[in-house]
Amino acid sequence: MKIFFTFCFIFLFCKLSWCQDDYIFKGHPITPVIETQCCSFNKYFSPDLNLKMGQFFEIYTDTIPCYGRDIPSIHIKKPDLYYSIKKISNYYSKCIKKGLISENQVEKEFKTILEKCILIYPDNTKKLEADLRSNNHPKNIIKIFRMVKII
Repeated sequence: MKIFFTFCFIFLFCKLSWCQDDYIFKGHPITPVIETQCCSFNKYFSPDLNLKMGQFFEIYTDTIPCYGRDIPSIHIKKPDLYYSIKKISNYYSKCIKKGLISENQVEKEFKTILEKCILIYPDNTKKLEADLRSNNHPKNIIKIFRMVKII
């Protein structure tokens, strides 16, 4: 009986130590100004998802005019979140192209991730950014974004 309780205690202790806490943020409603006729960022995504990506890029980037050059400079505000979204976008595009994931599933999942990123923009996201920086694979990045909770 002692062995059983010891095993249960060790199992629960290990399980609790492996659990990752959810990233909890307070959602701030942000309405980015973007035209409905924005350019298509990805030909595999629907116009609605491309619009959501345009809103994300509008919030997370600033265009800085450089005098003396024709091409303006782009400043990325939260690079870890920005580049994680770019990785996920490329991953989902390849999955749709190869037929691994349906377009409806990609639409639902990626739109949810983009909405979370837009809502948490004003918050302190250092812990989330550190975890995104340490995970390069898109599947791991998607798992991290699933742990983001907005209250």
